[in-house]
Amino acid sequence: MIRWAEDKDYLACSEMLTIEGVPLDGQMHRTLPTWVCEEDGEILGFYTLSIINNRPAIQHVCVKRESRKHPRIIRELMKHLIEWCVRNGHDHVYAHARKDKEGVKRAIEYYFKAKSYHYDDKKELYWYFLTIKGGKNENL
Repeated sequence: MIRWAEDKDYLACSEMLTIEGVPLDGQMHRTLPTWVCEEDGEILGFYTLSIINNRPAIQHVCVKRESRKHPRIIRELMKHLIEWCVRNGHDHVYAHARKDKEGVKRAIEYYFKAKSYHYDDKKELYWYFLTIKGGKNENL
């Protein structure tokens, strides 16, 4: 089930990001809108959004390492993100993926049928400008 993150969820989200090498000062899930995927009381993944130039920007998308063998978790998170964008009138979303995070790149490119438009050598980030298609989750 995807739901709005609550205070009690932040530690689980921080642990996932810390394992992935995101320093505490780069973890934005406490201060930005965040949704979690929860099953049987356990947080299996989440995503965090900000707004840049009046468009949503994915700041975090993370699935617990032990849960990555279940592609439905990232699919549910991306489906929810796309539905949120459609409901709120957004037809594009910004995203980025670290060079060393091939799984994130694959998920972005698969669900949004997009390629990176820019690679930042200094930050080692791939940047994306993703099109959200309306209707019945045409992205999925």
